Amino acid sequence: MKKIIIWGLALILSLGLLAGCGDTAVIEEQPPAEPEVTIEKIPMAGGTIAVPIGYFNGLNPYLNMDRSMYYFNQLIFEGLYRVNEAGEVEPVLAKSITWSDGGRIATITLKSGITFHDGSLLTAEDVAFTLRALQAGAEGFEYNQFFELTNAMADEEDLSQIYRVTATSDSELVVRYDQAYANAARALIFPIIKASSFGEELSEQERIKNFYDAEYDYTPVGTGPFKYRSSEKLKSIELVGNGQWWQESPWLDGVTGVVVESQAGGIESFTNGILDVMTTTENDPQKYGQNEVRVASFETDRAEALFFNFHSELYEREEAAAIRRAIAKAIDQNAIIDTVYGGHAKPASYLLPPGINEGVIRPVDLASAKAELDAAGIVDGNDDGVRELDGRKFQMTLLVDAENPMRMKIAEQIKSDLEKIGVEILVRSQYTNKADLIQWYRTSLVEKQDDLVLLGWELGFVPDPGFALVTDDSETTMNLTGYTNEAMDAILRSLFMTTDSAQWDEELDQWKEAMNVEMPILGLVNRKAALLVNGRVNGELNGNVYEMYRGMEHWFVEYEEKEINPGQ
Repeated sequence: MKKIIIWGLALILSLGLLAGCGDTAVIEEQPPAEPEVTIEKIPMAGGTIAVPIGYFNGLNPYLNMDRSMYYFNQLIFEGLYRVNEAGEVEPVLAKSITWSDGGRIATITLKSGITFHDGSLLTAEDVAFTLRALQAGAEGFEYNQFFELTNAMADEEDLSQIYRVTATSDSELVVRYDQAYANAARALIFPIIKASSFGEELSEQERIKNFYDAEYDYTPVGTGPFKYRSSEKLKSIELVGNGQWWQESPWLDGVTGVVVESQAGGIESFTNGILDVMTTTENDPQKYGQNEVRVASFETDRAEALFFNFHSELYEREEAAAIRRAIAKAIDQNAIIDTVYGGHAKPASYLLPPGINEGVIRPVDLASAKAELDAAGIVDGNDDGVRELDGRKFQMTLLVDAENPMRMKIAEQIKSDLEKIGVEILVRSQYTNKADLIQWYRTSLVEKQDDLVLLGWELGFVPDPGFALVTDDSETTMNLTGYTNEAMDAILRSLFMTTDSAQWDEELDQWKEAMNVEMPILGLVNRKAALLVNGRVNGELNGNVYEMYRGMEHWFVEYEEKEINPGQ
Protein backbone atom coordinates (compact mmCIF):
# COMPACT_ATOMS: atom_id res chain seq x y z
CA MET A 1 0.00 0.00 0.00
CA LYS A 2 1.34 3.45 -0.86
CA LYS A 3 2.92 5.39 1.99
CA ILE A 4 3.74 9.08 2.31
CA ILE A 5 6.31 10.68 4.63
CA ILE A 6 5.06 13.46 6.77
CA TRP A 7 7.38 16.39 6.63
CA GLY A 8 7.85 19.43 8.79
CA LEU A 9 10.45 19.33 11.59
CA ALA A 10 8.14 20.31 14.42
CA LEU A 11 5.59 17.76 13.44
CA ILE A 12 8.24 15.00 13.15
CA LEU A 13 9.62 15.79 16.58
CA SER A 14 6.24 15.84 18.23
CA LEU A 15 5.22 12.56 16.67
CA GLY A 16 8.53 11.05 17.71
CA LEU A 17 8.10 12.15 21.30
CA LEU A 18 4.58 10.78 21.44
CA ALA A 19 5.69 7.44 20.05
CA GLY A 20 8.62 7.18 22.46
CA CYS A 21 11.18 6.67 19.64
CA GLY A 22 13.08 8.70 17.06
CA ASP A 23 11.89 6.93 13.92
CA THR A 24 10.26 8.85 11.15
CA ALA A 25 6.52 8.73 11.56
CA VAL A 26 4.32 7.57 8.69
CA ILE A 27 0.60 7.24 8.20
CA GLU A 28 -1.38 5.20 5.76
CA GLU A 29 -3.45 6.94 3.16
CA GLN A 30 -7.02 5.63 3.16
CA PRO A 31 -8.60 4.83 -0.18
CA PRO A 32 -11.31 7.28 -1.20
CA ALA A 33 -14.70 6.43 0.23
CA GLU A 34 -17.12 4.90 -2.18
CA PRO A 35 -19.92 7.39 -2.90
CA GLU A 36 -23.22 6.41 -1.37
CA VAL A 37 -25.68 5.15 -3.91
CA THR A 38 -29.37 5.34 -3.16
CA ILE A 39 -32.07 3.51 -5.01
CA GLU A 40 -35.11 5.51 -6.00
CA LYS A 41 -38.31 3.68 -6.82
CA ILE A 42 -39.95 5.13 -9.91
CA PRO A 43 -43.70 4.30 -9.81
CA MET A 44 -45.21 2.26 -12.59
CA ALA A 45 -48.85 1.46 -13.23
CA GLY A 46 -50.01 -1.98 -12.20
CA GLY A 47 -50.61 -4.30 -9.30
CA THR A 48 -53.38 -4.62 -6.74
CA ILE A 49 -53.52 -4.47 -2.97
CA ALA A 50 -55.90 -5.92 -0.40
CA VAL A 51 -57.43 -3.89 2.45
CA PRO A 52 -59.80 -4.93 5.26
CA ILE A 53 -63.55 -4.38 5.20
CA GLY A 54 -66.38 -5.49 7.44
CA TYR A 55 -69.44 -7.44 6.44
CA PHE A 56 -71.47 -5.42 3.96
CA ASN A 57 -75.24 -5.29 3.65
CA GLY A 58 -75.66 -4.56 -0.03
CA LEU A 59 -73.44 -2.08 -1.84
CA ASN A 60 -75.16 1.21 -1.01
CA PRO A 61 -72.55 2.99 1.16
CA TYR A 62 -75.30 4.41 3.35
CA LEU A 63 -76.55 1.02 4.47
CA ASN A 64 -73.31 -0.21 6.00
CA MET A 65 -72.48 0.51 9.64
CA ASP A 66 -68.87 -0.62 9.62
CA ARG A 67 -66.24 2.13 9.82
CA SER A 68 -63.86 0.14 7.59
CA MET A 69 -66.56 0.14 4.88
CA TYR A 70 -66.86 3.89 5.26
CA TYR A 71 -63.16 4.30 4.49
CA PHE A 72 -63.31 1.77 1.65
CA ASN A 73 -66.24 3.58 0.04
CA GLN A 74 -64.23 6.81 0.02
CA LEU A 75 -62.19 5.19 -2.76
CA ILE A 76 -65.35 4.93 -4.87
CA PHE A 77 -67.37 7.98 -3.88
CA GLU A 78 -66.59 11.61 -3.18
CA GLY A 79 -68.44 14.34 -1.32
CA LEU A 80 -68.87 18.04 -1.87
CA TYR A 81 -66.28 18.53 0.86
CA ARG A 82 -63.86 16.52 2.92
CA VAL A 83 -62.10 17.12 6.24
CA ASN A 84 -58.32 17.12 6.42
CA GLU A 85 -56.06 16.02 9.27
CA ALA A 86 -56.22 19.50 10.83
CA GLY A 87 -60.00 19.29 11.01
CA GLU A 88 -60.40 21.84 8.23
CA VAL A 89 -63.01 21.60 5.49
CA GLU A 90 -61.67 21.27 1.94
CA PRO A 91 -63.73 21.41 -1.28
CA VAL A 92 -63.83 18.27 -3.41
CA LEU A 93 -66.74 18.22 -5.87
CA ALA A 94 -67.82 21.72 -4.86
CA LYS A 95 -66.15 24.64 -6.61
CA SER A 96 -67.58 27.30 -4.34
CA ILE A 97 -70.24 28.03 -1.76
CA THR A 98 -71.82 31.39 -1.05
CA TRP A 99 -74.09 32.27 1.84
CA SER A 100 -77.05 34.62 1.97
CA ASP A 101 -80.07 35.39 4.14
CA GLY A 102 -77.96 35.49 7.28
CA GLY A 103 -76.43 32.08 6.70
CA ARG A 104 -79.73 30.33 5.92
CA ILE A 105 -79.18 29.87 2.18
CA ALA A 106 -76.17 28.16 0.63
CA THR A 107 -75.60 28.38 -3.11
CA ILE A 108 -73.21 25.62 -4.17
CA THR A 109 -71.48 25.56 -7.54
CA LEU A 110 -70.00 22.25 -8.69
CA LYS A 111 -66.67 21.84 -10.40
CA SER A 112 -67.16 21.40 -14.13
CA GLY A 113 -66.41 18.32 -16.20
CA ILE A 114 -66.49 15.75 -13.39
CA THR A 115 -67.88 12.42 -14.52
CA PHE A 116 -69.17 9.31 -12.81
CA HIS A 117 -67.46 5.99 -13.43
CA ASP A 118 -69.93 5.18 -16.22
CA GLY A 119 -68.92 8.34 -18.10
CA SER A 120 -72.04 10.35 -17.28
CA LEU A 121 -71.64 13.91 -16.07
CA LEU A 122 -72.05 14.75 -12.38
CA THR A 123 -74.94 17.20 -12.04
CA ALA A 124 -76.50 19.25 -9.29
CA GLU A 125 -79.54 16.98 -9.47
CA ASP A 126 -77.41 14.03 -8.31
CA VAL A 127 -76.30 16.07 -5.29
CA ALA A 128 -79.87 17.20 -4.62
CA PHE A 129 -81.14 13.63 -4.81
CA THR A 130 -78.53 12.42 -2.33
CA LEU A 131 -79.45 15.19 0.10
CA ARG A 132 -83.17 14.60 -0.24
CA ALA A 133 -82.78 10.85 0.18
CA LEU A 134 -80.78 11.33 3.38
CA GLN A 135 -83.14 13.98 4.64
CA ALA A 136 -86.06 11.59 4.18
CA GLY A 137 -84.39 9.31 6.70
CA ALA A 138 -83.35 12.15 9.00
CA GLU A 139 -86.84 13.50 9.35
CA GLY A 140 -88.16 10.28 10.78
CA PHE A 141 -90.10 9.10 7.75
CA GLU A 142 -90.49 5.55 6.54
CA TYR A 143 -86.73 5.02 6.16
CA ASN A 144 -85.54 6.42 9.48
CA GLN A 145 -84.45 2.98 10.73
CA PHE A 146 -81.98 2.77 7.85
CA PHE A 147 -80.74 6.32 8.30
CA GLU A 148 -79.16 5.29 11.59
CA LEU A 149 -76.78 3.08 9.61
CA THR A 150 -75.07 5.95 7.79
CA ASN A 151 -72.24 5.94 10.37
CA ALA A 152 -70.57 9.34 10.36
CA MET A 153 -71.19 10.10 6.69
CA ALA A 154 -74.16 12.23 7.59
CA ASP A 155 -75.51 13.09 11.01
CA GLU A 156 -79.25 12.99 11.61
CA GLU A 157 -79.28 16.31 13.43
CA ASP A 158 -77.12 17.93 10.75
CA LEU A 159 -79.36 16.97 7.85
CA SER A 160 -82.55 17.72 9.74
CA GLN A 161 -81.54 21.39 9.49
CA ILE A 162 -81.99 21.29 5.71
CA TYR A 163 -85.33 22.78 4.75
CA ARG A 164 -85.27 22.53 0.96
CA VAL A 165 -82.80 21.51 -1.75
CA THR A 166 -83.17 22.73 -5.32
CA ALA A 167 -80.99 22.13 -8.38
CA THR A 168 -81.16 25.46 -10.21
CA SER A 169 -78.95 24.28 -13.10
CA ASP A 170 -76.73 21.35 -14.01
CA SER A 171 -73.89 22.86 -12.00
CA GLU A 172 -75.62 24.79 -9.22
CA LEU A 173 -77.91 23.94 -6.34
CA VAL A 174 -79.43 25.95 -3.53
CA VAL A 175 -79.76 24.54 -0.02
CA ARG A 176 -82.14 26.39 2.28
CA TYR A 177 -81.78 25.82 6.01
CA ASP A 178 -84.41 26.52 8.63
CA GLN A 179 -81.79 28.51 10.56
CA ALA A 180 -78.17 29.57 10.36
CA TYR A 181 -76.02 26.56 11.11
CA ALA A 182 -72.30 26.55 11.97
CA ASN A 183 -71.54 23.07 10.63
CA ALA A 184 -73.49 23.38 7.40
CA ALA A 185 -70.50 22.99 5.06
CA ARG A 186 -68.80 20.37 7.26
CA ALA A 187 -71.96 18.28 7.21
CA LEU A 188 -71.73 17.98 3.42
CA ILE A 189 -68.86 15.47 3.44
CA PHE A 190 -71.00 12.44 2.65
CA PRO A 191 -70.66 10.61 -0.70
CA ILE A 192 -72.67 11.79 -3.68
CA ILE A 193 -74.78 9.10 -5.34
CA LYS A 194 -75.83 9.06 -8.97
CA ALA A 195 -79.61 9.52 -8.86
CA SER A 196 -80.41 7.24 -11.80
CA SER A 197 -78.52 4.36 -10.15
CA PHE A 198 -81.74 3.70 -8.24
CA GLY A 199 -83.94 3.58 -11.31
CA GLU A 200 -83.65 5.25 -14.71
CA GLU A 201 -87.30 6.09 -15.33
CA LEU A 202 -88.60 6.15 -11.76
CA SER A 203 -89.95 9.02 -9.71
CA GLU A 204 -87.80 10.43 -6.94
CA GLN A 205 -90.05 8.83 -4.32
CA GLU A 206 -89.55 5.42 -5.94
CA ARG A 207 -85.80 6.02 -6.16
CA ILE A 208 -85.63 6.89 -2.48
CA LYS A 209 -87.50 3.70 -1.68
CA ASN A 210 -84.84 1.75 -3.61
CA PHE A 211 -82.13 3.79 -1.91
CA TYR A 212 -83.06 2.28 1.45
CA ASP A 213 -83.74 -1.23 0.15
CA ALA A 214 -80.72 -3.43 0.90
CA GLU A 215 -82.06 -6.02 -1.55
CA TYR A 216 -82.18 -3.56 -4.44
CA ASP A 217 -79.72 -4.53 -7.19
CA TYR A 218 -77.53 -1.47 -6.82
CA THR A 219 -74.21 -1.11 -8.62
CA PRO A 220 -71.95 1.50 -7.00
CA VAL A 221 -71.21 4.38 -9.34
CA GLY A 222 -69.15 7.21 -7.93
CA THR A 223 -66.62 9.80 -9.03
CA GLY A 224 -63.59 8.61 -7.02
CA PRO A 225 -60.17 7.21 -7.98
CA PHE A 226 -61.36 3.59 -8.00
CA LYS A 227 -64.47 2.06 -9.48
CA TYR A 228 -66.50 -1.02 -8.64
CA ARG A 229 -65.90 -4.22 -10.62
CA SER A 230 -67.41 -7.11 -8.66
CA SER A 231 -68.26 -8.47 -5.24
CA GLU A 232 -68.77 -11.77 -3.49
CA LYS A 233 -71.16 -11.65 -0.57
CA LEU A 234 -69.51 -12.20 2.82
CA LYS A 235 -66.08 -12.31 1.15
CA SER A 236 -64.83 -9.39 -0.91
CA ILE A 237 -65.38 -6.35 -3.11
CA GLU A 238 -63.10 -5.70 -6.07
CA LEU A 239 -62.28 -2.23 -7.37
CA VAL A 240 -60.26 -1.21 -10.41
CA GLY A 241 -58.37 2.01 -10.99
CA ASN A 242 -60.35 4.84 -12.55
CA GLY A 243 -58.14 5.87 -15.46
CA GLN A 244 -60.52 8.74 -16.21
CA TRP A 245 -60.52 10.20 -12.71
CA TRP A 246 -60.89 13.96 -12.81
CA GLN A 247 -57.78 14.48 -10.69
CA GLU A 248 -55.16 11.94 -11.85
CA SER A 249 -55.07 8.25 -12.59
CA PRO A 250 -54.03 6.03 -9.67
CA TRP A 251 -50.90 3.90 -10.07
CA LEU A 252 -52.64 0.80 -8.72
CA ASP A 253 -54.64 -1.38 -11.09
CA GLY A 254 -57.04 -2.22 -8.31
CA VAL A 255 -57.95 -2.56 -4.65
CA THR A 256 -59.69 -5.57 -3.14
CA GLY A 257 -61.67 -5.21 0.07
CA VAL A 258 -61.41 -8.49 2.00
CA VAL A 259 -63.96 -9.18 4.74
CA VAL A 260 -62.44 -9.71 8.17
CA GLU A 261 -64.49 -10.70 11.19
CA SER A 262 -62.48 -8.85 13.82
CA GLN A 263 -59.36 -6.83 14.41
CA ALA A 264 -57.55 -9.96 15.58
CA GLY A 265 -58.58 -11.80 12.42
CA GLY A 266 -57.45 -8.86 10.31
CA ILE A 267 -54.06 -8.73 12.02
CA GLU A 268 -53.62 -12.45 11.36
CA SER A 269 -54.52 -11.96 7.69
CA PHE A 270 -52.08 -9.05 7.49
CA THR A 271 -49.30 -11.07 9.12
CA ASN A 272 -49.94 -13.95 6.70
CA GLY A 273 -49.82 -11.67 3.66
CA ILE A 274 -53.51 -11.93 2.76
CA LEU A 275 -53.94 -8.21 3.50
CA ASP A 276 -51.47 -5.52 2.50
CA VAL A 277 -53.04 -2.99 4.85
CA MET A 278 -54.58 -3.23 8.30
CA THR A 279 -55.54 -0.91 11.14
CA THR A 280 -55.07 -1.52 14.84
CA THR A 281 -56.20 0.20 18.01
CA GLU A 282 -53.66 -1.68 20.11
CA ASN A 283 -51.47 0.36 22.44
CA ASP A 284 -48.21 -0.83 20.91
CA PRO A 285 -48.62 -0.75 17.12
CA GLN A 286 -44.85 -0.41 16.66
CA LYS A 287 -44.47 -4.09 17.50
CA TYR A 288 -45.69 -4.71 13.94
CA GLY A 289 -43.06 -2.34 12.53
CA GLN A 290 -40.68 -5.02 11.30
CA ASN A 291 -40.07 -6.88 8.06
CA GLU A 292 -40.53 -3.59 6.17
CA VAL A 293 -43.96 -2.93 7.71
CA ARG A 294 -44.69 0.78 8.04
CA VAL A 295 -46.71 2.04 10.99
CA ALA A 296 -48.58 5.37 10.77
CA SER A 297 -50.39 6.42 13.96
CA PHE A 298 -53.26 8.91 13.97
CA GLU A 299 -55.67 10.45 16.45
CA THR A 300 -59.19 9.02 16.40
CA ASP A 301 -62.57 10.48 17.33
CA ARG A 302 -62.95 8.03 20.23
CA ALA A 303 -62.71 10.03 23.42
CA GLU A 304 -62.62 9.20 27.11
CA ALA A 305 -63.90 11.73 29.65
CA LEU A 306 -64.80 12.08 33.31
CA PHE A 307 -68.31 13.42 33.89
CA PHE A 308 -69.55 14.95 37.14
CA ASN A 309 -73.00 13.55 37.88
CA PHE A 310 -75.11 16.56 38.78
CA HIS A 311 -77.92 14.26 39.88
CA SER A 312 -75.77 13.64 42.97
CA GLU A 313 -76.67 15.74 46.01
CA LEU A 314 -72.97 16.52 46.41
CA TYR A 315 -73.13 19.09 43.60
CA GLU A 316 -75.96 20.98 45.25
CA ARG A 317 -73.55 22.05 48.00
CA GLU A 318 -71.67 25.35 47.90
CA GLU A 319 -68.39 23.42 47.99
CA ALA A 320 -69.20 21.70 44.68
CA ALA A 321 -67.23 24.06 42.40
CA ALA A 322 -64.13 23.76 44.60
CA ILE A 323 -64.42 19.96 44.52
CA ARG A 324 -64.54 19.95 40.70
CA ARG A 325 -61.58 22.31 40.45
CA ALA A 326 -59.54 20.22 42.88
CA ILE A 327 -60.23 17.03 40.95
CA ALA A 328 -59.25 18.69 37.68
CA LYS A 329 -55.94 19.83 39.16
CA ALA A 330 -55.14 16.40 40.61
CA ILE A 331 -55.79 14.12 37.64
CA ASP A 332 -52.61 13.30 35.74
CA GLN A 333 -53.45 12.94 32.04
CA ASN A 334 -49.87 12.07 31.17
CA ALA A 335 -49.99 9.15 33.60
CA ILE A 336 -53.22 7.93 31.98
CA ILE A 337 -51.70 8.16 28.51
CA ASP A 338 -48.51 6.37 29.58
CA THR A 339 -49.84 3.70 31.95
CA VAL A 340 -53.15 2.89 30.24
CA TYR A 341 -52.36 3.50 26.58
CA GLY A 342 -48.59 3.09 26.47
CA GLY A 343 -48.32 6.60 25.08
CA HIS A 344 -50.66 5.80 22.18
CA ALA A 345 -53.29 8.47 22.91
CA LYS A 346 -53.59 12.23 22.70
CA PRO A 347 -54.60 14.46 25.61
CA ALA A 348 -58.02 16.04 25.29
CA SER A 349 -59.27 18.74 27.62
CA TYR A 350 -62.63 18.94 25.83
CA LEU A 351 -64.79 16.59 23.79
CA LEU A 352 -63.67 17.74 20.34
CA PRO A 353 -62.73 15.66 17.28
CA PRO A 354 -59.18 15.43 15.88
CA GLY A 355 -57.70 18.59 14.46
CA ILE A 356 -60.00 20.75 16.57
CA ASN A 357 -58.75 19.02 19.71
CA GLU A 358 -55.64 21.00 20.61
CA GLY A 359 -54.15 18.21 22.69
CA VAL A 360 -53.32 20.46 25.64
CA ILE A 361 -52.49 18.79 28.94
CA ARG A 362 -54.10 20.19 32.07
CA PRO A 363 -51.19 20.80 34.46
CA VAL A 364 -51.13 18.75 37.63
CA ASP A 365 -51.03 21.03 40.70
CA LEU A 366 -51.54 19.02 43.85
CA ALA A 367 -50.75 21.96 46.14
CA SER A 368 -53.43 24.09 44.50
CA ALA A 369 -55.88 21.16 44.54
CA LYS A 370 -55.36 20.71 48.26
CA ALA A 371 -55.74 24.46 48.81
CA GLU A 372 -59.10 24.39 46.99
CA LEU A 373 -60.40 21.72 49.37
CA ASP A 374 -58.90 23.39 52.42
CA ALA A 375 -60.62 26.67 51.56
CA ALA A 376 -63.90 24.79 51.17
CA GLY A 377 -63.54 23.33 54.67
CA ILE A 378 -62.92 19.79 53.45
CA VAL A 379 -59.91 18.92 55.57
CA ASP A 380 -58.18 15.89 57.07
CA GLY A 381 -58.95 16.48 60.72
CA ASN A 382 -57.61 13.19 62.08
CA ASP A 383 -54.54 12.83 59.87
CA ASP A 384 -55.60 9.48 58.42
CA GLY A 385 -54.96 10.61 54.85
CA VAL A 386 -58.65 11.07 54.00
CA ARG A 387 -60.43 14.39 54.27
CA GLU A 388 -63.77 14.85 56.04
CA LEU A 389 -66.97 16.52 54.96
CA ASP A 390 -69.69 17.03 57.58
CA GLY A 391 -67.62 14.98 60.03
CA ARG A 392 -67.48 11.92 57.77
CA LYS A 393 -64.88 10.56 55.37
CA PHE A 394 -65.01 12.39 52.07
CA GLN A 395 -65.75 9.55 49.68
CA MET A 396 -66.90 9.79 46.06
CA THR A 397 -68.26 6.97 43.93
CA LEU A 398 -67.08 6.51 40.35
CA LEU A 399 -69.22 4.52 37.90
CA VAL A 400 -67.25 2.56 35.30
CA ASP A 401 -68.12 0.11 32.54
CA ALA A 402 -66.72 -3.19 33.84
CA GLU A 403 -66.58 -4.62 30.33
CA ASN A 404 -64.03 -2.04 29.23
CA PRO A 405 -60.57 -2.95 30.63
CA MET A 406 -58.99 0.32 29.48
CA ARG A 407 -61.64 2.36 31.26
CA MET A 408 -61.15 0.29 34.40
CA LYS A 409 -57.44 1.14 34.30
CA ILE A 410 -58.28 4.83 33.90
CA ALA A 411 -60.52 4.57 36.96
CA GLU A 412 -57.69 3.08 39.00
CA GLN A 413 -55.36 5.86 37.89
CA ILE A 414 -57.91 8.51 38.86
CA LYS A 415 -58.42 6.80 42.21
CA SER A 416 -54.65 6.89 42.79
CA ASP A 417 -54.40 10.55 41.75
CA LEU A 418 -57.20 11.68 44.05
CA GLU A 419 -55.80 9.78 47.01
CA LYS A 420 -52.87 12.20 46.83
CA ILE A 421 -55.17 15.08 47.76
CA GLY A 422 -57.07 13.15 50.44
CA VAL A 423 -60.14 12.17 48.40
CA GLU A 424 -61.22 8.54 48.64
CA ILE A 425 -62.73 7.06 45.49
CA LEU A 426 -65.00 4.02 45.54
CA VAL A 427 -65.03 2.50 42.04
CA ARG A 428 -68.42 1.00 41.18
CA SER A 429 -67.84 -1.22 38.16
CA GLN A 430 -71.02 -2.15 36.38
CA TYR A 431 -71.62 -4.43 33.43
CA THR A 432 -73.45 -2.27 30.93
CA ASN A 433 -74.28 -4.71 28.19
CA LYS A 434 -77.74 -3.27 27.82
CA ALA A 435 -79.98 -3.00 24.76
CA ASP A 436 -80.42 0.73 25.32
CA LEU A 437 -77.15 1.80 26.89
CA ILE A 438 -77.88 5.54 26.84
CA GLN A 439 -81.18 5.12 28.64
CA TRP A 440 -79.56 2.77 31.13
CA TYR A 441 -76.95 5.37 32.00
CA ARG A 442 -79.59 8.09 32.20
CA THR A 443 -81.63 6.05 34.66
CA SER A 444 -78.70 4.65 36.66
CA LEU A 445 -77.09 8.04 37.23
CA VAL A 446 -80.36 9.41 38.59
CA GLU A 447 -81.12 6.43 40.82
CA LYS A 448 -77.68 5.44 42.09
CA GLN A 449 -76.38 8.94 42.71
CA ASP A 450 -72.81 8.15 41.66
CA ASP A 451 -70.69 11.27 41.97
CA LEU A 452 -68.55 10.61 38.91
CA VAL A 453 -68.85 8.53 35.76
CA LEU A 454 -66.28 7.55 33.15
CA LEU A 455 -67.72 7.53 29.66
CA GLY A 456 -66.36 6.97 26.18
CA TRP A 457 -67.79 8.66 23.11
CA GLU A 458 -67.38 8.33 19.36
CA LEU A 459 -67.40 12.02 18.58
CA GLY A 460 -67.99 11.74 14.85
CA PHE A 461 -66.60 14.13 12.26
CA VAL A 462 -68.76 17.18 12.92
CA PRO A 463 -67.75 19.13 16.06
CA ASP A 464 -70.62 19.44 18.52
CA PRO A 465 -69.29 20.91 21.78
CA GLY A 466 -72.70 20.86 23.42
CA PHE A 467 -73.91 17.35 22.68
CA ALA A 468 -73.43 16.23 26.30
CA LEU A 469 -74.10 19.62 27.90
CA VAL A 470 -77.06 21.37 26.37
CA THR A 471 -80.02 21.34 28.73
CA ASP A 472 -82.76 22.27 26.26
CA ASP A 473 -84.93 19.17 25.83
CA SER A 474 -82.44 17.12 27.84
CA GLU A 475 -84.49 13.95 27.45
CA THR A 476 -83.48 13.75 23.79
CA THR A 477 -79.87 14.95 24.09
CA MET A 478 -76.80 13.14 25.40
CA ASN A 479 -76.88 15.18 28.61
CA LEU A 480 -76.95 12.19 30.94
CA THR A 481 -75.63 13.84 34.08
CA GLY A 482 -78.25 16.51 34.72
CA TYR A 483 -75.98 19.52 34.17
CA THR A 484 -77.92 22.77 33.77
CA ASN A 485 -76.61 26.25 33.14
CA GLU A 486 -78.49 28.92 31.19
CA ALA A 487 -75.34 30.89 30.41
CA MET A 488 -73.70 27.77 28.97
CA ASP A 489 -76.81 27.06 26.90
CA ALA A 490 -76.63 30.59 25.46
CA ILE A 491 -72.99 30.11 24.46
CA LEU A 492 -73.79 26.77 22.85
CA ARG A 493 -76.78 28.17 20.92
CA SER A 494 -74.62 30.97 19.56
CA LEU A 495 -71.85 28.52 18.67
CA PHE A 496 -74.35 26.29 16.89
CA MET A 497 -75.70 29.11 14.72
CA THR A 498 -72.46 30.95 13.89
CA THR A 499 -71.59 30.55 10.19
CA ASP A 500 -68.52 32.80 10.07
CA SER A 501 -65.46 30.62 10.69
CA ALA A 502 -63.42 33.33 12.47
CA GLN A 503 -66.36 34.15 14.74
CA TRP A 504 -66.89 30.44 15.37
CA ASP A 505 -63.28 30.12 16.54
CA GLU A 506 -63.77 33.07 18.90
CA GLU A 507 -66.95 31.63 20.33
CA LEU A 508 -65.32 28.23 20.72
CA ASP A 509 -62.66 29.93 22.84
CA GLN A 510 -65.43 31.52 24.94
CA TRP A 511 -66.98 28.11 25.41
CA LYS A 512 -63.63 26.68 26.54
CA GLU A 513 -63.28 29.48 29.07
CA ALA A 514 -66.76 28.72 30.40
CA MET A 515 -65.89 25.02 30.58
CA ASN A 516 -62.74 25.81 32.54
CA VAL A 517 -64.85 27.65 35.10
CA GLU A 518 -67.84 25.30 35.26
CA MET A 519 -66.02 22.00 34.66
CA PRO A 520 -69.07 19.79 34.10
CA ILE A 521 -66.83 17.42 32.10
CA LEU A 522 -63.11 16.74 32.20
CA GLY A 523 -61.79 15.52 28.87
CA LEU A 524 -59.04 12.94 29.31
CA VAL A 525 -57.82 11.51 26.02
CA ASN A 526 -58.64 10.94 22.39
CA ARG A 527 -57.48 7.46 21.55
CA LYS A 528 -55.08 6.71 18.71
CA ALA A 529 -55.09 4.01 16.06
CA ALA A 530 -52.47 3.00 13.52
CA LEU A 531 -52.38 2.11 9.86
CA LEU A 532 -50.13 -0.87 9.09
CA VAL A 533 -48.81 -1.18 5.54
CA ASN A 534 -46.58 -4.00 4.36
CA GLY A 535 -43.35 -3.69 2.40
CA ARG A 536 -44.79 -4.24 -1.08
CA VAL A 537 -46.83 -1.03 -0.89
CA ASN A 538 -44.99 2.23 -1.59
CA GLY A 539 -46.05 5.86 -1.32
CA GLU A 540 -46.71 8.37 1.43
CA LEU A 541 -49.10 7.44 4.23
CA ASN A 542 -51.32 10.46 4.78
CA GLY A 543 -54.33 8.71 6.31
CA ASN A 544 -56.25 10.15 9.22
CA VAL A 545 -59.47 9.48 11.06
CA TYR A 546 -61.48 11.38 8.46
CA GLU A 547 -59.95 9.66 5.44
CA MET A 548 -57.96 6.53 6.14
CA TYR A 549 -56.73 6.02 2.57
CA ARG A 550 -56.11 9.65 1.71
CA GLY A 551 -53.61 9.81 -1.14
CA MET A 552 -53.95 6.15 -2.13
CA GLU A 553 -53.92 7.27 -5.77
CA HIS A 554 -50.18 7.84 -5.21
CA TRP A 555 -49.54 4.38 -3.75
CA PHE A 556 -47.78 1.87 -5.98
CA VAL A 557 -46.50 -1.70 -5.95
CA GLU A 558 -44.91 -1.81 -9.38
CA TYR A 559 -41.80 0.27 -9.98
CA GLU A 560 -38.42 0.47 -11.64
CA GLU A 561 -35.26 1.18 -9.71
CA LYS A 562 -33.00 4.10 -10.49
CA GLU A 563 -29.59 4.59 -8.90
CA ILE A 564 -29.02 8.06 -7.49
CA ASN A 565 -25.30 8.84 -7.06
CA PRO A 566 -24.83 12.19 -5.32
CA GLY A 567 -21.24 12.38 -6.55
CA GLN A 568 -22.27 12.45 -10.18
